[in-house]
Amino acid sequence: MKEHAGIRLLEGHQYDLPDAILVEHDGQWWPGFLCRRLLCNDGRGSMAKVESSVQHKWGGGKRLQTVPPERICLAH
Repeated sequence: MKEHAGIRLLEGHQYDLPDAILVEHDGQWWPGFLCRRLLCNDGRGSMAKVESSVQHKWGGGKRLQTVPPERICLAH
């Protein structure tokens, strides 16, 4: 198991083909992909590693981040 900054990953699942999802960023929902589910032992519990595309004033950008499950939902 991988450790980072005193946090031990209890369980992880990586997907061969990421699931299409929506990711909440600054109150708006953006299209993205669920890349991996994580279970952490630092009190955060279940987390999702996601990739999403966000539009900024200066143009589009790709975000790679780890978010709690309430900040993602399945894309329709």
